[in-house]
Amino acid sequence: TFVKTVTFDVDSNGFALAVYEDSEDNLKIKRSNGFPVFDAEITLGDVSDFEIKDVQVYHENTASANKGKAILLDAKGHRVAVVEFNRYLPGIREVRIEGWVALGAGKNPQSFVLNDNKTKAYVVNKGDETITVLNLKTPPTGSNPAGTPRSVTAIRTDMTTINIKDYLPEKDLEITPNQIS
Repeated sequence: TFVKTVTFDVDSNGFALAVYEDSEDNLKIKRSNGFPVFDAEITLGDVSDFEIKDVQVYHENTASANKGKAILLDAKGHRVAVVEFNRYLPGIREVRIEGWVALGAGKNPQSFVLNDNKTKAYVVNKGDETITVLNLKTPPTGSNPAGTPRSVTAIRTDMTTINIKDYLPEKDLEITPNQIS
């Protein structure tokens, strides 16, 4: 039984991913398009093992062969998950964790934003005052305007970190989810 919503995102096709707690203290992700018979969900685990801050769709599910992708931020685990979903294949309308990308101990990630093309995620790490850049998709081209999602392995091996103190070393900056002060 549903207890409370933690976070959610809706793509331009009206498809939703919702992260919620149930009455048995489980944390779940539900994929829905408004028709309960087609909904799918998975259990992530005990709610006390996670601190989910955000989920955002970065690659829309536009056809059966083109699975959708989203990023799920877990502050407690210092990581993000690549969530894969599909709503077009009868019998296998699914949602699953494709894999986790560790950001590093002490990062304390608080939020993230996607660039305009949704090819990169910028994760705000309050713990060490950095921003982790994740390369999620190949850049759009004329023949592929949405770009191609990269594998979890490629995302893990190609992430970079920006230290905000490198840009203004004379200031004692503090990073918070929506500002640097």
